[in-house]
Amino acid sequence: MDSVQVFDEGQAVEIIMQVARALDYIDSRGAVHRAVHPRNIFIAPNQVAKLAGFGLARNLIDRAPTRSTARVEIEYYLSPEEARNEPTDIRSDIYSLGAILYHMVTGRPPFIGKGPVQVLARRVTDDPPHPKMFNPAISDALARILLRMLAREATERYSHPRELLEDLALLKLSGPSIELERDYEREASVSRFRGRHLPGFFRRSRGKAFSMGSFLFLGIAAAALFSSLGLGLYLFGR
Repeated sequence: MDSVQVFDEGQAVEIIMQVARALDYIDSRGAVHRAVHPRNIFIAPNQVAKLAGFGLARNLIDRAPTRSTARVEIEYYLSPEEARNEPTDIRSDIYSLGAILYHMVTGRPPFIGKGPVQVLARRVTDDPPHPKMFNPAISDALARILLRMLAREATERYSHPRELLEDLALLKLSGPSIELERDYEREASVSRFRGRHLPGFFRRSRGKAFSMGSFLFLGIAAAALFSSLGLGLYLFGR
């Protein structure tokens, strides 16, 4: 991967709201998507976001632990319970969506490491770094939303996509200075960020943590299916 794009907050929120609406529908059907990551999000020319990968959705009645054959280096977006191979529910999808939103507005996933095992281990044991460490321009309201989406314990996250949509809509309509009605502030990791803040829209990535450009950008077949660009192409520009 040669460069990554940092999305404008408003643009990122609009895309994530569209995906959250799809998750809200899935939730209303008693199902879990279980494959929410950039490879499965497509952005049409009219800026309509589409969520694919429904073939991996699982009805909540099926409680047997399963592993998706489509999980190819997507540990950056898996929930802690998925990392522990535990049962999942819609809150796991909300976590994954939060990891994508975090990546969109900071230019990096919440957790990085030397390999999948380290990334997954950090997800289980650590809180994510505060997003403003990597992009100070992020509004406090969006940071609070992100930290709740990325709570290690599912009980501390949004219970349903509709709750998330309410806060995102409030942020969108009222602006970044809005104070959310519910206090979602959580303690985040305060470990120092020893790199530089992301300048502008693009930044050249550094280190082995991002030597994965081939696994998250979306292919021609998906573009032909939806006449759209995959979100992975934006996050992992080549």
